[in-house]
Amino acid sequence: MCYLGIAVALLLTGWGWADTETGQLTQSTDEFAQANELYLAGDYQAAAQIYETMLAGGAHSAVVYYNLGNAYAQNGDLGAGMLNYRRALLLAPRDRDIIHNLANLESQVARQPSSWEAESWMRMVLVWLLSRLTINELAAITMSFYWLAVAMAIWRIRSRRRLVSVLLIASLLVFCISAGLSYAKWQRDYAGGQAIVLSDAEMYSGPGQHFEPLARLGAGTEVKLVQTQGRYIEIQTGAGGHGWVSGEQARLIFPFAQD
Repeated sequence: MCYLGIAVALLLTGWGWADTETGQLTQSTDEFAQANELYLAGDYQAAAQIYETMLAGGAHSAVVYYNLGNAYAQNGDLGAGMLNYRRALLLAPRDRDIIHNLANLESQVARQPSSWEAESWMRMVLVWLLSRLTINELAAITMSFYWLAVAMAIWRIRSRRRLVSVLLIASLLVFCISAGLSYAKWQRDYAGGQAIVLSDAEMYSGPGQHFEPLARLGAGTEVKLVQTQGRYIEIQTGAGGHGWVSGEQARLIFPFAQD
């Protein structure tokens, strides 16, 4: 029975670790208060500059990214607003204010469907789960059920009860599902090269303005970065189109510190 207690303790520890990574600002700072006052006074550009300074100093918090997104959106910079809302959502995927403001901004831009969006109910459930949990929460669940399965396996050796076998199988099943979700989350939000077009950009057939123009992408369009060549990046749009834009006109959603 002690093994079950150890497993439960590990499970609770895992959730506690995940909660520390929600990206919420735990302590107010003079800079943060000053930026908020400027925002309320309508000086959105000055507020954005202070939020950017905080982020450059390592304050990668959902509330800072959210406020920065608000400042840019109010100042008419839809691309930068979209970028920072998406970054805030990575850190706090269940925050209703972020979800609401991001949806409002998406309604103002020519949003193209993501390759992750599909009509099948299984894909819809997968997208819903990935959109509600952080990568740290999924990792914590995976590790917790791994150790729970180990504890059940040890207990199974010492006890031949059918209930122990059922718990072992259930633990392994949840472990496999959560591990798969963790991998899918990483591929979609972190390793997928998702980027936001900051301003209206011409997409060319090659890395330069002397190539044929293919389309014009609006600010806030989400694309996937394929490769970089000089000052240009090759991208893939949500509709499956390929082309090249200036690297200065798009920013990766993750990593945060690449600006």
